[in-house]
Amino acid sequence: MVAPRKDVREVKSRRIMACLAGLLLAVAFAITSFTTMPAKAATTSPARQETVMGITSSGRIINLANPPSWLKPNTLVHPMNYVSPDTKIGNYQICDGSEQCINNWGGGGQGTLLRFYHYVENNTNNQWNWWYEGDVSGPQTWPFTAGSGINSYYNTKPVYKFAWAPNGHGSGNCISQQLFTYGDNGSQLNTTSCACSTCQTQSGAKLQFFVLAGGGRLVAVHATNDWVAYTGNNSGRVWVGVDTTDGDGHYVYLVTNQTYALTGFAAFA
Repeated sequence: MVAPRKDVREVKSRRIMACLAGLLLAVAFAITSFTTMPAKAATTSPARQETVMGITSSGRIINLANPPSWLKPNTLVHPMNYVSPDTKIGNYQICDGSEQCINNWGGGGQGTLLRFYHYVENNTNNQWNWWYEGDVSGPQTWPFTAGSGINSYYNTKPVYKFAWAPNGHGSGNCISQQLFTYGDNGSQLNTTSCACSTCQTQSGAKLQFFVLAGGGRLVAVHATNDWVAYTGNNSGRVWVGVDTTDGDGHYVYLVTNQTYALTGFAAFA
C-alpha cells in the first residue's frame, strides 16, 4: 500500500478539522435558534380582595380586618358578608341597550338633572366611577326593606352607586333618587353629594344605590323601598327609564311602570 504523502495527509487533516468546526457551528446555531424562550408573564386584572365587614349595635359598619381605633374591646359586632366598603370597579359610561348613556348634562354640579346622550368614546360628561357596594342578600335582608321579599328576588345581584368622574377624576357627586315622587314616570334622576364609603346600611345612602338586575335593568333601591311602603305592594319596583324616549337630551327618569323601564344597561369603556 502506498503511504499517502505527508503534505496530502496534512491537507486532509485540515479539511477534516474545518468540516468539524463547521458542523459544530451549525449545531450551535441550531441550538441558539430553537431554544425555547421564557414566556411573558400573563397579565390579569387584579382580583377584588374580599373584605370581612361587620356592623355594630349602633349601625356603624367596620372593617373587621382593620378595626377603627374607637372600637372598644368586647364590642358586639355582627358579621356582614354581603356588603362591601366602596370598591371602585372602574370608570365607565352607563349605557342602555340602544347605547344611549346617562349624561351629566353640561358637566353640572350637585342638583343637575341627568339626560341621555349617545355613546361617544371619551365623552367626559358620560363618564362615571362605578362603586361596588355589595350583593343583594335575601338571608340578611339587604338592601331592600326586610319582609318585602325583594331581597330574595334579587339575591346575589350586584349593587352599585355611580359618581361622575370626568377622565376618572371623582367629582364627589353621585346619581341620586332624591327627587322620586309617587308616579309612573314623573321623577328625574339628579346628582347629590356621594354617601360615605361605609354607609351601606343607612337609608340615606340607599338613595344612590342601584341593583343591576336581569335584562340589564337598573333598580333604584331607596325609591323601590318608598314605593313598596306607599302602595303596600311588595311586587312594586322603581327602575331607571324614560318618559317617552331615551333620545339625546331627554331626561333620565325613575319609573314604576315597567313599560317605561330601560333594559340592557352595561358599562361602556
